[in-house]
Amino acid sequence: MGKFKKEDFLVKLLCLVASVGLWIYIINNVNPNRRTTFRDLRVQVKNAESLKAQNLILVPGQEFFVTLTIEGPANQVFTAIPSSFSLSLDLSDYALKAGTNEIPLRTYDKIPDYTKVISSDQVLKVAVDALAEKSVDIKKDGLKYHPAEGYYVPEPQLDSTVAMISGPKTDVDKVAALMLQGEKNGIASNQKEVVKVIPVDDKMNEVPNITSSKSFVEVTYTALTVKTDVPVTLRTIQSNSEIFLRTQTPVPSKVSIAAKDSVLKNITEIQTTSLDLSMVSAGARDYPVSLIIPAEVTILDESGVPMDPLIAAHIVAEPLKSKMITKELAILGKPSSGNIIPVTLKININLSGVEADLDKLNEAQVTAGVDVTGLSIGSHSLPVKVVLAGLLWAFVHHFCAGIRF
Repeated sequence: MGKFKKEDFLVKLLCLVASVGLWIYIINNVNPNRRTTFRDLRVQVKNAESLKAQNLILVPGQEFFVTLTIEGPANQVFTAIPSSFSLSLDLSDYALKAGTNEIPLRTYDKIPDYTKVISSDQVLKVAVDALAEKSVDIKKDGLKYHPAEGYYVPEPQLDSTVAMISGPKTDVDKVAALMLQGEKNGIASNQKEVVKVIPVDDKMNEVPNITSSKSFVEVTYTALTVKTDVPVTLRTIQSNSEIFLRTQTPVPSKVSIAAKDSVLKNITEIQTTSLDLSMVSAGARDYPVSLIIPAEVTILDESGVPMDPLIAAHIVAEPLKSKMITKELAILGKPSSGNIIPVTLKININLSGVEADLDKLNEAQVTAGVDVTGLSIGSHSLPVKVVLAGLLWAFVHHFCAGIRF
C-alpha cells in the first residue's frame, strides 16, 4: 500500500514538471499575438511656452488621459504595465486658437517592445486662452496693524504700488487689484516686512493662474509718539461793537497729537484759523474753524485715529445797548503856572454795554476829567479821560476839552 502511494506522488510530480516545461516552451517558442487595453494613461504636454509667440496660453490645471489597446507577443503584452508607456503632446507642432482645440494623439514616445497600438486615434480636447496683461494697483486694505500703547502708526508705506500681471484673459479680466494681507500687533518702533501679493477680484476672492511682475512688496511701518491733552487756542480777527463776548471756546478744547519726539517737544498748543468777530451775532452759536496742523504732526480723535481738522468755535455773545449820560468835567492835577479857566464844564458820554449791566450802573461810577499836570500858561486841547466800573464801553461825544491859563 505504501509503495503504491509513493509511485502515485511521483507520477503527479512528473506531470507538473512536464506541464511547466510545456508552458515555457509555448511562451518562448510558440508565442502567439495577444491584445490588451490600458485605460487612463497620462499624456504629458510639451512646449506649452511656445504659445506665447501666438499671444496664447494653455489654460492651467488641465490633465490629459487616453485609452490604448495594444497587440503583440503574449510575453510582451501580458507583462506590460502603465509605466511601460510614455505619451506626450508637443504644442509647438500645432497652430492653435483661443478656445477648445481637438488634437489627435498619433505619436507615442514609448510603448512595450514588439507591440503596436491598434485602437483608433485618440482626440485630446485642449483648452487655450488669449494671453493678456494689464497694470493693477497694489492695495494694503488687507493689512491689519496695531500700535503699542502710547504710539500711533499711520498708513504703512509700500516700495511698489503698481504691478503688471499676465495670464489667461478670462482670469486677468477678473483681477481688480493685488492685495496685501497680514497682521502686526504692538508696534512701538519703525519696522519693515516683506508681504506676498495676492490677485483678487472685486469681491476679494483670489484669482488663480495669474503671474505678477511683483510677487512680494516691502511694507514699512512707522511708530509715532502720542502726546495727549494739547490745548487748542482759538484765534480771532476784527472786532464787533454790537456784541459783548461772554465766552469763546474751541470744541474740542484739547487734542492728542502724534509725531516724532523731536517734533513733539516744540509743540505746546494747536492754533485754529482766525474767526472773524465782525461776522458773529448775539446768542450761543458754533462757528466753523480749522486746526492749523504743524508739519509732520497728526491730530488724533478720542479713538486714536486721525480727526477732521474742521472743528467748532462755540461763541456766547450778548447784544450791546447804549445809554447817554452827562458828567461834569473834572480838572485833574496842577499846571506848572497860571490859573485854569475851563471852557467846557460838562461833557456827554455815550455808554455801551450789556443791558443788565447798564440797568445796574450808578452814574457815580462814571467820572470824566482832563489831566493838566505840568502844563504851562496858554490854551490847550486835552483828551478827556473817562473812568467807569463794570463791563462797559464809553464813547465820549466831545473827545477834547479846551483849557486856557
